[in-house]
Amino acid sequence: MTNLSVFPSRFDYACRAKRMPPEEVAERAGLPAEAGQDLAVTAIHLPLYRLCYVADVLDVSLDWLLGREPAAQSEKQQQARAAPWT
Repeated sequence: MTNLSVFPSRFDYACRAKRMPPEEVAERAGLPAEAGQDLAVTAIHLPLYRLCYVADVLDVSLDWLLGREPAAQSEKQQQARAAPWT
């Protein structure tokens, strides 16, 4: 499941971890430097390929950046819901 509300905090965390200002991330992802200021808020409206570039620049997975659960965890939760008596 995707939790888009975590994007701003994860974007900020990844920028700090890479010691890269958001403006530089934006430029390296092929966006105008000015977009870096608002990237944490507006990135959700970017095309998927641009979000992939942002994740690549920050050296994180797109799934992590967008707050997606790992498939294995999601599968376990679905199994638990399907058989609550076990």
